[in-house]
Amino acid sequence: MSLAGMNRPALCRSLAPALGLLLCVAAPAWAEGAAEQQGRESLRGLPGLEVIVDELSPDVQDAGLRPSEIEEAARERLRKVGVPLLGRKDRLKTAPAAALIIRVSTLHDKIGRYFLCVELELRQRVRLMRDEEAQVTAVTWSPPALITAVPDDNLKQIRDIVARKADQFAKDYAAVNGK
Repeated sequence: MSLAGMNRPALCRSLAPALGLLLCVAAPAWAEGAAEQQGRESLRGLPGLEVIVDELSPDVQDAGLRPSEIEEAARERLRKVGVPLLGRKDRLKTAPAAALIIRVSTLHDKIGRYFLCVELELRQRVRLMRDEEAQVTAVTWSPPALITAVPDDNLKQIRDIVARKADQFAKDYAAVNGK
Protein backbone atom coordinates (compact mmCIF):
# COMPACT_ATOMS: atom_id res chain seq x y z
CA MET A 1 0.00 0.00 0.00
CA SER A 2 1.31 3.47 -0.83
CA LEU A 3 1.52 6.28 1.70
CA ALA A 4 -1.12 8.19 -0.29
CA GLY A 5 -3.60 5.33 0.17
CA MET A 6 -3.17 5.08 3.96
CA ASN A 7 -5.62 6.57 6.39
CA ARG A 8 -4.25 9.17 8.78
CA PRO A 9 -3.76 6.91 11.87
CA ALA A 10 -2.03 4.23 9.78
CA LEU A 11 0.20 6.85 8.20
CA CYS A 12 1.17 8.22 11.63
CA ARG A 13 1.92 4.70 12.91
CA SER A 14 4.13 3.98 9.90
CA LEU A 15 6.06 7.25 10.23
CA ALA A 16 6.39 7.22 14.04
CA PRO A 17 9.47 4.92 14.19
CA ALA A 18 11.34 7.02 11.63
CA LEU A 19 10.48 10.26 13.40
CA GLY A 20 11.46 8.76 16.75
CA LEU A 21 14.81 7.69 15.34
CA LEU A 22 15.32 11.15 13.88
CA LEU A 23 14.70 12.75 17.27
CA CYS A 24 17.11 10.35 18.99
CA VAL A 25 19.91 10.71 16.44
CA ALA A 26 19.87 14.46 15.83
CA ALA A 27 20.60 16.51 18.94
CA PRO A 28 18.14 19.38 19.33
CA ALA A 29 19.34 22.64 17.83
CA TRP A 30 18.03 24.57 20.83
CA ALA A 31 20.37 22.75 23.23
CA GLU A 32 23.28 25.21 23.05
CA GLY A 33 24.74 25.42 26.50
CA ALA A 34 27.77 24.62 28.58
CA ALA A 35 28.80 21.58 26.51
CA GLU A 36 28.71 23.56 23.27
CA GLN A 37 30.67 26.41 24.86
CA GLN A 38 33.29 23.91 26.05
CA GLY A 39 33.52 22.54 22.52
CA ARG A 40 34.07 26.04 21.18
CA GLU A 41 36.71 26.71 23.85
CA SER A 42 38.62 23.59 22.76
CA LEU A 43 39.36 25.46 19.50
CA ARG A 44 41.24 28.29 21.25
CA GLY A 45 44.89 28.35 20.17
CA LEU A 46 44.50 25.32 17.92
CA PRO A 47 47.78 25.17 15.93
CA GLY A 48 46.12 23.58 12.92
CA LEU A 49 44.08 20.63 11.77
CA GLU A 50 43.70 18.09 9.02
CA VAL A 51 40.38 17.72 7.20
CA ILE A 52 39.45 14.05 6.75
CA VAL A 53 36.39 12.87 4.84
CA ASP A 54 35.17 9.36 5.59
CA GLU A 55 34.53 7.17 2.56
CA LEU A 56 31.31 7.84 0.71
CA SER A 57 29.02 4.99 -0.23
CA PRO A 58 29.94 3.32 -3.54
CA ASP A 59 26.67 4.37 -5.22
CA VAL A 60 27.32 8.04 -4.40
CA GLN A 61 30.84 7.77 -5.79
CA ASP A 62 29.53 5.93 -8.87
CA ALA A 63 27.15 8.88 -9.37
CA GLY A 64 30.17 11.18 -9.54
CA LEU A 65 30.74 12.71 -6.10
CA ARG A 66 34.21 12.21 -4.66
CA PRO A 67 35.43 12.63 -1.06
CA SER A 68 38.12 14.98 -2.39
CA GLU A 69 35.41 17.41 -3.60
CA ILE A 70 33.80 17.46 -0.17
CA GLU A 71 37.19 17.92 1.49
CA GLU A 72 38.09 20.85 -0.76
CA ALA A 73 34.72 22.55 -0.15
CA ALA A 74 35.27 22.33 3.62
CA ARG A 75 38.92 23.43 3.38
CA GLU A 76 37.90 26.49 1.35
CA ARG A 77 35.45 27.61 4.05
CA LEU A 78 38.01 27.07 6.82
CA ARG A 79 40.75 28.85 4.89
CA LYS A 80 38.54 31.97 4.63
CA VAL A 81 38.66 32.54 8.40
CA GLY A 82 42.30 31.62 8.81
CA VAL A 83 42.05 28.10 10.23
CA PRO A 84 45.56 26.61 9.78
CA LEU A 85 45.16 23.56 7.53
CA LEU A 86 47.66 20.74 7.76
CA GLY A 87 48.47 17.52 5.98
CA ARG A 88 48.61 14.25 7.91
CA LYS A 89 52.35 14.34 8.50
CA ASP A 90 52.34 17.93 9.84
CA ARG A 91 49.18 17.32 11.90
CA LEU A 92 50.80 14.43 13.74
CA LYS A 93 53.74 16.67 14.69
CA THR A 94 51.45 19.06 16.62
CA ALA A 95 50.55 18.46 20.27
CA PRO A 96 46.79 18.08 19.70
CA ALA A 97 47.10 16.27 16.32
CA ALA A 98 43.66 17.70 15.52
CA ALA A 99 41.51 16.31 12.73
CA LEU A 100 38.13 17.57 11.53
CA ILE A 101 36.28 14.41 10.55
CA ILE A 102 33.46 14.73 8.01
CA ARG A 103 31.05 11.83 7.73
CA VAL A 104 28.28 11.71 5.10
CA SER A 105 25.96 8.72 5.47
CA THR A 106 23.49 8.17 2.63
CA LEU A 107 20.46 6.07 1.85
CA HIS A 108 18.99 5.99 -1.67
CA ASP A 109 15.22 5.57 -1.84
CA LYS A 110 15.36 4.25 -5.45
CA ILE A 111 12.75 6.78 -6.59
CA GLY A 112 14.95 9.81 -7.00
CA ARG A 113 16.32 10.92 -3.63
CA TYR A 114 19.23 10.38 -1.32
CA PHE A 115 18.58 10.82 2.37
CA LEU A 116 21.73 11.89 4.13
CA CYS A 117 23.16 12.54 7.54
CA VAL A 118 26.09 14.96 7.68
CA GLU A 119 28.27 14.91 10.79
CA LEU A 120 31.39 16.90 11.63
CA GLU A 121 33.57 16.33 14.67
CA LEU A 122 36.92 17.61 15.77
CA ARG A 123 39.12 14.97 17.34
CA GLN A 124 42.27 15.97 19.15
CA ARG A 125 44.78 14.53 21.56
CA VAL A 126 44.00 15.49 25.16
CA ARG A 127 45.32 14.67 28.61
CA LEU A 128 43.22 13.12 31.32
CA MET A 129 42.82 15.22 34.46
CA ARG A 130 43.13 12.16 36.69
CA ASP A 131 46.38 11.08 35.01
CA GLU A 132 48.26 13.83 33.18
CA GLU A 133 50.61 11.28 31.65
CA ALA A 134 47.73 9.60 29.84
CA GLN A 135 46.88 11.01 26.42
CA VAL A 136 43.80 10.00 24.48
CA THR A 137 42.13 11.16 21.31
CA ALA A 138 38.71 12.62 22.01
CA VAL A 139 35.93 14.46 20.22
CA THR A 140 36.13 18.02 21.51
CA TRP A 141 33.76 19.78 19.10
CA SER A 142 30.72 18.36 17.34
CA PRO A 143 27.57 20.22 16.32
CA PRO A 144 24.23 18.44 15.90
CA ALA A 145 24.06 16.20 12.83
CA LEU A 146 22.17 17.48 9.81
CA ILE A 147 19.64 15.12 8.27
CA THR A 148 18.18 16.06 4.90
CA ALA A 149 17.45 14.78 1.39
CA VAL A 150 18.81 15.71 -2.03
CA PRO A 151 17.67 14.68 -5.51
CA ASP A 152 19.79 11.90 -6.94
CA ASP A 153 20.42 13.93 -10.10
CA ASN A 154 22.12 16.72 -8.12
CA LEU A 155 24.54 15.10 -5.66
CA LYS A 156 26.77 18.18 -5.84
CA GLN A 157 24.35 19.66 -3.29
CA ILE A 158 25.98 17.38 -0.73
CA ARG A 159 29.23 19.31 -1.20
CA ASP A 160 27.37 22.58 -0.52
CA ILE A 161 25.67 21.15 2.57
CA VAL A 162 29.04 20.05 3.98
CA ALA A 163 30.49 23.50 3.22
CA ARG A 164 27.70 25.10 5.28
CA LYS A 165 28.45 22.70 8.16
CA ALA A 166 32.14 23.67 7.88
CA ASP A 167 30.98 27.29 8.26
CA GLN A 168 29.77 26.34 11.76
CA PHE A 169 33.27 25.22 12.67
CA ALA A 170 34.79 28.33 11.08
CA LYS A 171 32.43 30.58 13.05
CA ASP A 172 33.28 28.87 16.36
CA TYR A 173 37.00 28.93 15.59
CA ALA A 174 36.89 32.63 14.71
CA ALA A 175 34.89 33.42 17.87
CA VAL A 176 37.58 32.09 20.22
CA ASN A 177 40.63 33.00 18.15
CA GLY A 178 39.77 36.61 17.30
CA LYS A 179 39.67 36.01 13.56
